[in-house]
Amino acid sequence: MSCKYDARAKRPLCWLYDHREDRHRGDRHPGRKAAGKDSVAGQAPRNRGGTKRQAESSSNMPNVKQIAVVDRDRRVLLHTWPLEDAEGNTPLGLDEAAHRLFVGTRHPAKLVVLDTDTGKSVAKIDTNSDADDLFYDPAHRRIYVSCGEGFVDVIEQLDADHYRLIARVPTVAGARTSAFSAELNSFYLECLGAETSLPSCVYLR
Repeated sequence: MSCKYDARAKRPLCWLYDHREDRHRGDRHPGRKAAGKDSVAGQAPRNRGGTKRQAESSSNMPNVKQIAVVDRDRRVLLHTWPLEDAEGNTPLGLDEAAHRLFVGTRHPAKLVVLDTDTGKSVAKIDTNSDADDLFYDPAHRRIYVSCGEGFVDVIEQLDADHYRLIARVPTVAGARTSAFSAELNSFYLECLGAETSLPSCVYLR
């Protein structure tokens, strides 16, 4: 299960995975679970091949190289956006004000920027491999991508259609799960399970 907090609805939005086919495939359904309650408030079925990470009303379907657009209120699939020349799309981030969706792909390793009005790609930036999480920092106009290769890539947003890589922060191979708090101005990287002497979680400010 992968969850992201929906500030507008004041509740978490979670993707619930069914791994009946194998580790990487299966029918995986997003469920909305109300904060402070043990019941699921609703579900939105998707096409086969969808996997983790939800950014606002968009969800990844890497096995079919698509982005699914879901209505958060009605919990229905609206349409899908195909990704051109890219697969393994895993993490997503959103700049809601500029109508830009950030998609991390693994083959090739890139950050793909989509216009959420059209679903079309407007920019592609090289990243390190094995991207697993990414976050948009609106205060500093930056995107942080945690990569299992052993880096956190920092990408600057020059404007809605132009971006540049400004830093590759060395971490440790295998550390790829992360979180970002805009309120605390802090980025957290989980190192548990990675081959390192670092603590289970480190943070950058």
